[in-house]
Amino acid sequence: MIANRVSYYLDLRGPSVPIDTACSSSLSATHLAVQAIQNGEYEAAVVGGSQINHRFGRGEGAVCMVLKPLDAALRDGDKVYATILGTGINSWGSLAPVNAPVASAQQEAMVRAFA
Repeated sequence: MIANRVSYYLDLRGPSVPIDTACSSSLSATHLAVQAIQNGEYEAAVVGGSQINHRFGRGEGAVCMVLKPLDAALRDGDKVYATILGTGINSWGSLAPVNAPVASAQQEAMVRAFA
């Protein structure tokens, strides 16, 4: 519901999708947004994520990014803080507990990102 609350408050139009992939949610959201921009579905996307210290984590934080093609950002005079060269996500089925990372799956996602 948080994605829809932000869209409502900021009067943002278009898809408003929460992503829950445990500790990789904001990275998964970034991947999906980059793909949608590359496919021409969106001109830009707002991606955010947060972590609240309620279990093992030792810290809290939040981030929000506006993603758009580099040529569009330069044309619009936007301040560019970084460029995304590639993204990749993966799931390894039932090889490990649902919230536990699998090193080989992470490696495969990185290989996809850098391909």
